[in-house]
Order: sequence, then C-alpha cells, then structure tokens
Amino acid sequence: MYKYLGLLSLFFPVLCFSLEFDEAFQIADEQFKSKLSGREAYLLERMEYENSIGLDERGNCYAHPGGGVTLVIRINETGVLDLVLSNIENTKSECFKKLYLGTKYKAPPIAPIYQIMKMGYNIAPPKKP
Repeated sequence: MYKYLGLLSLFFPVLCFSLEFDEAFQIADEQFKSKLSGREAYLLERMEYENSIGLDERGNCYAHPGGGVTLVIRINETGVLDLVLSNIENTKSECFKKLYLGTKYKAPPIAPIYQIMKMGYNIAPPKKP
C-alpha cells in the first residue's frame, strides 16, 4: 500500500497544482534573492531580445485602460514562457498575458525560472521643485 501512496504523491502535485499570483510572486522573489547561477544573465539576454523585437509593444496593450500591471512569468526548460499571472484582472492584464504566453527563446540554464515584470507603470523621475 505504501508503494502506491508514494507513486501517487509523485504524480498528484503535477495533476492538481496550480499557482496563484501571490505564490508565483513569492517564488520569483526567492529565486531573485538566491542568485541562482546563470539566472540573471539569461533573463537580461532574454529581455534584450524581446526589446529588440518590440514584443511588449505588440497588441497595443499599453493603450488599454487601467494603471500598471504586475506579471509573474514562468519559463520552462525549453525556453517557452508557459505561465503568465497578473496582480489584477482587466483588459490590459489579459492583453499582456496573451502577448507573452507561449513566447520562446533559447533554453535557460536552470528551469523553471520565475520572473516579475512590471508593465505600464509611470516610472518617470519626480519633478524638481
């Protein structure tokens, strides 16, 4: 009986586990703080590639109503972005989710990689008095 329970425990998390935004955010934050080997260099390279092709400008997501959107993305072992979660649910967040989900880049040095992305926040420096 214990052998079957052991086998069941190996498959149960895969079948029934789904992340919520807060949980994924925590994982991304822990990965960032742990300084996993190769993670930051890979993410920087991926971001530079996505910026070079204007990925975040496609779909006109920034034009949707609402303020900034915080995304947590997950990159799997093949380099595919297979999960996108957001802190809010509106047309802007849905647009960004659809835009990024399924995008592919080269395989990461470790997997999965979770990353926090802030989209559409006003980050202009404060005006001098």
